[in-house]
Amino acid sequence: MERPERLSALDSAFLFIESAKAPSHGGFISIMDGPIDFDAFKSGLAEKLPRLRRFRQRIQKAPLNLAHPAWVTSPNFNIDDHVHHIQLDPPAPIERADDVFLDIFHAGIDRKKPLWAFHIINGLEGDRSAI
Repeated sequence: MERPERLSALDSAFLFIESAKAPSHGGFISIMDGPIDFDAFKSGLAEKLPRLRRFRQRIQKAPLNLAHPAWVTSPNFNIDDHVHHIQLDPPAPIERADDVFLDIFHAGIDRKKPLWAFHIINGLEGDRSAI
């Protein structure tokens, strides 16, 4: 049986104070030259996931909140829940990537799953893409 790895007091505090109006998750957007091969990106990541323990873990609350939440291996992990492809009608302005990012960011993260995601955005002007 897996021994739970408890979150630190600071990490737990971020979870406890987070709300829909005050999210505490982070994100970034990177603009790349050329299209990103989604299938190659996803398969490359899937190949590395066995070495990235945290990417396969989710947060589990302690019973009655008597301890800090813990990292536990997600029993139903599926990479398709975390890696997404968005194809824009080219040539979409670079600012469109910002709009897509903000929509994704404001939607939040499902805490029943590991807390990460990649969104590949293809079709930006200048033959660019974004992660």
